[in-house]
Amino acid sequence: VAMLEQAAVRSGWTVLVRTLGKTFVLSLRDQIDSGGWPRKSTRRRLENYERQLAKKGELHVRFVTGSAWNEGVFEALAAIEANSWVGRRSDGRGAQFLAAGQCALWRRAVSDPQNAEALSATILTVGGEPAAFSFDLRAGERQYSIASSYDERFAAARPGKIVTYRQLQWAAGQGVQTVDLGVGDSGYKQ
Repeated sequence: VAMLEQAAVRSGWTVLVRTLGKTFVLSLRDQIDSGGWPRKSTRRRLENYERQLAKKGELHVRFVTGSAWNEGVFEALAAIEANSWVGRRSDGRGAQFLAAGQCALWRRAVSDPQNAEALSATILTVGGEPAAFSFDLRAGERQYSIASSYDERFAAARPGKIVTYRQLQWAAGQGVQTVDLGVGDSGYKQ
C-alpha cells in the first residue's frame, strides 16, 4: 500500500485515506503457546453447546480444502446461508454462496489447485443437516476469515462458536500463526 501511495503521489494523484473500521487480528500461536487457549470456561461452554446440539442429532465437523471441493460442499454452504440471518433478514448482498453469481466466483477459484489448497471450509452438521460454516483463506502462516454463518434453527446452541473454535484448532495444526478476522462484528471477534 505504501508503494502504491508513493507511486500515486509521484504521478500527481491525491491520496485520500479513510478508516473503515478496526481489523481484528488473533495471534493464534501466542494464544496456544500461553496454554490458556481456549480458556477452561470457554471449553466448558463449548462442550455444553455441543451437548445441546447433539440432542438434535449426531455432530460432525468436516474440513474441506484442496481436491475435496465439490458441488455438495457448495450446496451445504448455500443451505446454511439460506437459513441464516443473511438469507432470511437481509437483501443477501453479504452472501458468498447463496447468490449464484457470487458462488460462481468461488467455484472458479477452487478450480485452480493452488487456490483450492489455500481456501478452506469448515462445516458443522447436526444429524446430517448443515448447521454452520467458516470459510477462510490461508497464505503461508496467516489466515484470512472470509465468511462464516450458521443456520438460525440451531442458534440457541451457538453453532457459530463451535465451528469457529474447531476451525481455529484445525488451522493451528496446518501451521497458521495469525488469523485476520477482518472488520465488523466486533462482539465475537473481541
